[in-house]
Amino acid sequence: MALSREFALAAGVDGAGENDGIALEVKEAFVWVRQLPGGLSIQIGRQRFEDERQWLYDEELDAVRLRYGRGALALELSASRNGLVRKDVFRDVERDRINNYVLHASYRFPREIELEGYAIVRDDRDADRRRPVFLGLASRGEPVEDLDYWLQLGYAGGRDGPNRIRGWGVDLGATYELQVGPRPALTLGFAFGSGDRDPDDGTDRNFRQTGLQENEGDFGGAADFKHYGEVLDPELSNLVIFTAGIGIRPSDKFSLDLVYHYYLQHRASTVLRGAAIDAEPSGLSRRLGSEVNLIVGLEDLWNRVDARAVLGCFMPGAAFPGGSDGAWVVGVEVQFRF
Repeated sequence: MALSREFALAAGVDGAGENDGIALEVKEAFVWVRQLPGGLSIQIGRQRFEDERQWLYDEELDAVRLRYGRGALALELSASRNGLVRKDVFRDVERDRINNYVLHASYRFPREIELEGYAIVRDDRDADRRRPVFLGLASRGEPVEDLDYWLQLGYAGGRDGPNRIRGWGVDLGATYELQVGPRPALTLGFAFGSGDRDPDDGTDRNFRQTGLQENEGDFGGAADFKHYGEVLDPELSNLVIFTAGIGIRPSDKFSLDLVYHYYLQHRASTVLRGAAIDAEPSGLSRRLGSEVNLIVGLEDLWNRVDARAVLGCFMPGAAFPGGSDGAWVVGVEVQFRF
């Protein structure tokens, strides 16, 4: 369960008043029958769907989930909907009518190298009948000591109303940590989501993510953060993102990361899908700009407390109209376990 309330810290803030009152949400409530014959298990109810980098999903969904595990092989098949049963005990807000069907398989090799494959169908039951299909492969692990890598390959197909979807994306990178002093770590990453050259030809070649993603993880530090930028935080669609990060972890409980992102559009466009800022590019240049994030993480203090602090600054490029201001964010989060 989650009990919460949002407060506007200043008058005139966008969205102020929209969340007045207390919200009491049911986050998870399920029955999980394990150790069925043949290595099967079944989980029914509201449950968490999350992948390692939250590139596919990070959401509590009402689902029926069938799992099979035998040795290094794991298979999972599920049918779900977000908010099939109302989440807020006090208020019944509008709920989507999108059915999700997921097939996921993984195999773990030696040296903690894992290979995954997935197929996801999102069937929108509303009038416009969007039905995107996502196919992909993922891998992560530690092929050599102190070097961790990740790889995501994705294809987006199906239909978006009258248009066919035909897009592809990739996200890859690695973190190398030195086991000396404060354990400095260097991270390099590259992400690409295809764009659409001709929006009027009936085929949308913009890659898009599932809509259930959060794009959050860590580079070996003590805190998760938005790995496409805390300020811009875009969906990987019609984008090229170069990432470089350096971090230190003097102890298992404390880390400090400095992360830089540089953004380009694959095709110059006025649309910036899923971004956390309201500004829209002009469509005259591909250069969106750059961002710097500083992340401080504290983990498992007194066996009860996790905390993180984030400072981020986005500097717009030529894709935004001349004279556009930068954007910044400051965030602090503390979790206490009892």
